[in-house]
Amino acid sequence: MARRVDIEAFLAAHPLIAERVEMYRSHIIAVNAAFGAREESLPPALAQLASRYARADGASSVIGTALAVLGFLAILCVIAEAAHGA
Repeated sequence: MARRVDIEAFLAAHPLIAERVEMYRSHIIAVNAAFGAREESLPPALAQLASRYARADGASSVIGTALAVLGFLAILCVIAEAAHGA
């Protein structure tokens, strides 16, 4: 809970960043509304590839999650740039 308070304080002190975060949230909501969450399992070949690189200590899942978040943010930046450029 303390981390949330720190983040809210940071965003209150940095309105431009807070505006950008809100823009990301809006895009996430729009993407979820457009495509929804899928409850499909991974194709077998992809599941096998993922399990091949999984590590028992969970480090690969942390790295994978971080890369997925960075990729998602990059996509959001491209979408935002396209929306502002249109």
